[in-house]
Amino acid sequence: MDFEFKISLRKNEYNEFQLQNMDFLKLAPDNTINDLKSYIFDKLENKDGSPEISELKTANFKYDIDKRAGSFRLSFLVSRRFCCSEVDSSNHDYIDVTFQLENSHILGRASYFDWTLNN
Repeated sequence: MDFEFKISLRKNEYNEFQLQNMDFLKLAPDNTINDLKSYIFDKLENKDGSPEISELKTANFKYDIDKRAGSFRLSFLVSRRFCCSEVDSSNHDYIDVTFQLENSHILGRASYFDWTLNN
């Protein structure tokens, strides 16, 4: 199952987004970011240590003005705290996002796969 989102843009944000590749994280409302974090959490096979998703950053932004579509990579940190042993653990991961501009909205889709090996 993919994560899908829709972000409404004001006219000035829409123009800036096309011209300057404005940052997704600045445009996305808090509820979209929280829903994305929940989606990633749900996809994690191992829930030990109450994993938290933080330090989101965008990279590899690409936008084709003719197709009105693009993509970017959203990297993040998965942090865990094991209370019984007072051990912390973290790892960096990412999710690739594709999007289209439609009228004054960004319509996006992302799919996360947990690459953690469990032997």
